[in-house]
Amino acid sequence: MESWADLKPTRQEASTVNLVKRNEYIRILILIVIGLLLIDIFYTGFIKFGYTYIKCGGAPVKVRTPGFWSYSTTYLMPGKYFPGGADGKYFCTEAEAQAAGFQRDGF
Repeated sequence: MESWADLKPTRQEASTVNLVKRNEYIRILILIVIGLLLIDIFYTGFIKFGYTYIKCGGAPVKVRTPGFWSYSTTYLMPGKYFPGGADGKYFCTEAEAQAAGFQRDGF
């Protein structure tokens, strides 16, 4: 019969087990980050808004792209819209939005 001391893993075995566990944690972390990025790209759009906010030095002008039922090419001034949206397009200034052919939203 083996003694309890014989069942204790060697240092090399213990380091291998720790390495395997660490690799599993890294894989899980990478999958979580990829999942969050995919959710942002296809649904929320907050990364795009944050990038434009930093690039413009303030809240950008948001453009409403034409939908399936309407052909509305309008823009919204900062403070008049909820940031984000995967289909959102942003301009730094009102003049840039007008130059691209968009009209100010009347609401």
